[in-house]
Amino acid sequence: MKKILSLLLCLVILFISVPTAFANDDTDTVQSTLPEDTVIKSGQKYYISTVDDLKALVKIVNEDGNKCEGASFWLTNDIVVNSGEFSLSESGEPLYNNKPVEECTDLIVLESIGNKSSKGFKGTFLGDGHTISGLYLNSLFGTYFQPTITNLSIKNSFVTSKGILADTFSNSGYISNCSVEGIVICEDDKVGLYAGSMLGTSIRDCYAEGYVKGNSIVGGFAGYMSVCEVSGTMSNSHITASSTAGGFAGKITGDDTLFEHCAAIGTVNCADENAGQFASSIDLYYFDDGYDILRTLNISYAAVETNNNAGFCHSFTGDTAGVNQCYYMGEKDEENIFKTYTEEEMKTTNFVDVLHADIFAQLEEYLWNGVISEYILPVKAVNSLFLSDFTMMA
Repeated sequence: MKKILSLLLCLVILFISVPTAFANDDTDTVQSTLPEDTVIKSGQKYYISTVDDLKALVKIVNEDGNKCEGASFWLTNDIVVNSGEFSLSESGEPLYNNKPVEECTDLIVLESIGNKSSKGFKGTFLGDGHTISGLYLNSLFGTYFQPTITNLSIKNSFVTSKGILADTFSNSGYISNCSVEGIVICEDDKVGLYAGSMLGTSIRDCYAEGYVKGNSIVGGFAGYMSVCEVSGTMSNSHITASSTAGGFAGKITGDDTLFEHCAAIGTVNCADENAGQFASSIDLYYFDDGYDILRTLNISYAAVETNNNAGFCHSFTGDTAGVNQCYYMGEKDEENIFKTYTEEEMKTTNFVDVLHADIFAQLEEYLWNGVISEYILPVKAVNSLFLSDFTMMA
């Protein structure tokens, strides 16, 4: 009997002494799960739960030169980099807890993961429904090659880089069920909330909200988008630019590009006439889906106030047969491929019926049945948990 009791006591002592990587202590502190001396190997999973883990990944990529190709990184916790609130003054200056950011000396600055094109990131980043908040000055990623990002939210962030999620997404990739909210103020060209440039990126069911200020080729979602396939995605943004600005993108170009069931709302203030409610410049010729349906812009709309009464876009080059059911906010129905509806009409259930007129829209994945700021948004863009103004339609 004594031997049994002794064995049980040893087991209890052993159990309580083994550390758990994901357990919280009494102060809700999450232990680091990615030491900075970790040797990243292709095909392996790694877990990120703290600011220190993000710093470790920065070192692994930027200093050690490991692009993490083939490795996956899983977010296991909400991460708060800076806990205060970023906002804008009436004059458009960035504030932190209602103080000018330059007066706040205790702000944490993370380097971007992959801060140089020669040291870009190539791993997979899986948010698993978690949020990173409080990024300051730098985007989460710098250059991200062949990106795969899913189920991630970034909110309450202020950066002076070309985007909040990344500077550049390059060489194809996939982003889905993600949301970005914050402020971007950058003096460069190609600036947006998600990224400055997106090259060959497939984007599904994403949402962007915030303020963007840049020089030229500035968009609410991204500045420059080439050979991208985008669906079920919305930008709700306020944009200030010197030239070439749009509610969703500054410039859209490239064969095999598709925008389907997308929307842009907000405002665009552009110093010249090169502005559009959805994009300033659209240069599209075909999208081959294998079924001889060559649509490049399909069932999308823009309800963006501009300072120059802009249409859906400032310039369009390409095959007009690829445009189907695309609308913008206006008082007159001009004789062109884009149709107008008034602001009041776009906020009614009748406009939902218009968007659902296409036979493919009867499928659940194409439904429009959410409301943000009284405007309709794609159903699958509602995964952004920070949408306080969001409601589902009855």
